Amino acid sequence: MNDETLFEEAAELLQQADALLVCAGAGMGVDSGLPDFRGNEGFWRAYPALARAGLNFTEIANPRAFAQDPELAWGFYGHRLQLYRDTVPHEGFALLKAWGERLPNGAAVFTSNVDGQFQAAGFDTVHECHGSIHWLQCLKGCGRPPEPADALRPDIDETACRWRGALPRCACGALLRPNILMFGDGGWDGSRYEAQAVRLQSWLRRCERPLGAWAAEIRVAPGRVAGSNKAPARRWIGPNNEPATPGDPANRPGPSGCDPKGAESVVAPLAGASSPGCAPRLGSSPLGSQRNPGFLPPTLLVVELGAGTAIPSVRRFGEAVVLEGGGRLLRINPREAALPRSLGLSLPMGALAALRGIEAALQRDDQRGG
Repeated sequence: MNDETLFEEAAELLQQADALLVCAGAGMGVDSGLPDFRGNEGFWRAYPALARAGLNFTEIANPRAFAQDPELAWGFYGHRLQLYRDTVPHEGFALLKAWGERLPNGAAVFTSNVDGQFQAAGFDTVHECHGSIHWLQCLKGCGRPPEPADALRPDIDETACRWRGALPRCACGALLRPNILMFGDGGWDGSRYEAQAVRLQSWLRRCERPLGAWAAEIRVAPGRVAGSNKAPARRWIGPNNEPATPGDPANRPGPSGCDPKGAESVVAPLAGASSPGCAPRLGSSPLGSQRNPGFLPPTLLVVELGAGTAIPSVRRFGEAVVLEGGGRLLRINPREAALPRSLGLSLPMGALAALRGIEAALQRDDQRGG
């Protein structure tokens, strides 16, 4: 299947949606010029001083590094903080935001990225499952809540990857550290992100619609994403892209943890777990432990961008939403794009190239009159 056909299929999935869930990993920021730290070689190219010290990402992204060599740990995180502050989100963020604004239930974000790019691009409902570099917490866990890093001005010796000057301190006198879930991190304060998770779960619940509302939508043929004057009728598609009847039990999710054919879903651990890879749950599902039989699965499109398998928080969450709550998954990944057709569509390419291609397909469809 060529790229143009893939873009057309992806555009059709978006046209059929009434809500957009963006699930983003480190690959989303690559087109903005941010490193993704893929493997030791990629990490050491970005931070040669750490290569000379023989430290890999898991060793420096660790609370022990702040206790053992705080100037080096803050050299690494201070450099990243300034880099993320200076980086402008690429065009793909604006495309996703515009698509979401045209859908009845809007858009929300689940991301393992700590860079704050989605907030900088103007997204409101964002769950940062691994925390944010733009917030700080006490290394000793004194009980004070996380505080913003706005006043922090990094001064880094980039050759040695070391912080220069006085280190950031908590009001209690202890060292401050980024409010990020690190490796081997039993002291992470996830309170900000638990609140984000609740907001995201509330948004997912609002995507549910009663059967009567579905019938009304089919009759009135709701407007398209790209703003065409010709609005095609909404279609319900079954697990293998075949036309299906709204409300048909064969096309509804199975019991919690299963898809309609009984395949076991992958549900990530509770938010706030002490190891990387956490994702929120409500009961046993991101959409709740019970589903009302008077409601259809949401016409939700999950767009997963640059989410790998090494730390699969993002992939697991997006898959769980689709398997347990309905909807379709669009996986965009240049290296790890494999996806069963029963779940959706995969685009084996970078985030920005894929999003531009989908937007071009939407515009072509508009010009054809829908």
